[in-house]
This record gives sequence, C-alpha cells and structure tokens, in this order.
Amino acid sequence: MREYSSLQFMLDDKVEAARERIIYAVTAYMDGIGMVPCGRESAERTVSFARIKGGWAVFDDCADRLDMHALHGLARCLTSGLHTKAVGIMGYRDGFILRLYCDGRLRDNFNSSPGSLSLSSKAMGCSGHAIRWRSILCENGSIRELSAAFAKSRRNPSEGFYDVCRLLSLDKSAEYGFSSIEDAKLEGVITLYFHTANCLRQRWLYRIFHYPVKCKGAAPSAFTKK
Repeated sequence: MREYSSLQFMLDDKVEAARERIIYAVTAYMDGIGMVPCGRESAERTVSFARIKGGWAVFDDCADRLDMHALHGLARCLTSGLHTKAVGIMGYRDGFILRLYCDGRLRDNFNSSPGSLSLSSKAMGCSGHAIRWRSILCENGSIRELSAAFAKSRRNPSEGFYDVCRLLSLDKSAEYGFSSIEDAKLEGVITLYFHTANCLRQRWLYRIFHYPVKCKGAAPSAFTKK
C-alpha cells in the first residue's frame, strides 16, 4: 500500500458554521503546541480540509509523514471541539491502521499488520474490536461483517481495506493523504498554514545560527481556499 495519512470525521450537514468551527479548532490545537497562523511561504506545518459526504476530510502534512502523534493530536482536538466521531487512516507499505475517536478520546485501533510498523505499543493503544465501531457502521452493515473484514485485512490488506471502508461509510478520499489531495478530486479545499510562534522560532534559529532573527507577524485568519 501507499504511505499516507488522513482523517475523516462525521459532522451533519445541518451543523452551523462548520467550516469556521474547524478552522477555530485546528488553530486552537496549533496554538497549544506553540504554532501560529502564517503565510504559505513561511509555513512549517500545513493542514487542509474539505467537505465530503457525511462529514469532512482533513489532511496534515506532518501526519502524512507517518507521524502517529501528529494524527492523534489533531483527531483528538477536532472530535473534542466539535463533539463528534472520526476515523484516522494511515497507510504504510505492509498494511494500514484505522483509529476510532469519539469526543476527544481514542476508542479503538485496528492495525492490519501488527508489528510491521515501528510504533510503540503505547502509541497504538487498544486493538481491533469490531463491536467498538458499531456507532459508525453503514446502514446495512453488521458487527460480524466488520469482524470478517478485519480478519480479511490481516490476510490481504489491500483487498480488506476497501471492505472496511465500505462498512464504515468512509469516503473515497480515505485512500489519499496530504501529498495526493489533488488526486482525490475534492472541491472547496481549505488550507491553513502554521509556523512556530515568534518567540520560540527565534530561540530555535538562534541555537542553529547563533544570532537573533526577526520574524514576520502572521494574521490569525491566514488561510486559503482553492
């Protein structure tokens, strides 16, 4: 499989100002880890999101480099701030990982090829209980079918992935990551750019170059829409 990562969270069409709430939640999360909005030319981390059937797809260039902690942090932030559920998807050479989040908490973790990706057991969390996913099963899906799809994924990750996505009603964009957003053919993609807050950024650059550096300020509403 390809190496990538993305996040899909469920948010009803009737939710008011969903786009603005997502921007606020992502910006608040970045602020908490010492990053602030900026222009594209000075970005150190970029997050994009777009409307999909049944919710929103979120893509993070940091998580796309198979950084599980980045994906975990963003997923907890969004599901907590928006009081909803989300599925984190990470594809890697030998298989894929799916993580179920509910209201800021990790509820379950499925890895099609346990042990093949160098992640700590603490980072991986609980493992592959189909019954824990019942709240996001498709209308005609069953726990038994999902359990069978999980088993199939351990034998053949590429084929099993599509069965699991169908049963969990995941959008086709679940096959893509930040580096392949264009291939997903999503409309109305919103992109947010962030870099380290000025005081922290200056200290970091000083440690490298040994002289003080002035950084440009960034408007708190910096984002682009394609």
